[in-house]
Amino acid sequence: MRDGDWKILKINDNTFLFDVVADPMEHANLKNLHPKIFARLAAAWNAWNATMLPEVRESSTGGITANVQADHIGALPVSAEPDLSLDWPK
Repeated sequence: MRDGDWKILKINDNTFLFDVVADPMEHANLKNLHPKIFARLAAAWNAWNATMLPEVRESSTGGITANVQADHIGALPVSAEPDLSLDWPK
């Protein structure tokens, strides 16, 4: 999710906060330096996501997974189950 210069990202259990203007290559995870910004964006994402339809396993196309993403450290094995763990760390 983006808000101005800020971007939050979640890949499996890894969460990130980037200043995409100051750090366009997204090298520095700033979530611990700016916990209030991270919490605000995570709350906004959770509020938006609550308005979305639930994921349905039958709709999965088996596409790109965290295992093939550029940042795949800690990626879990591929599963047909949807990732419904929407709780961002506080």
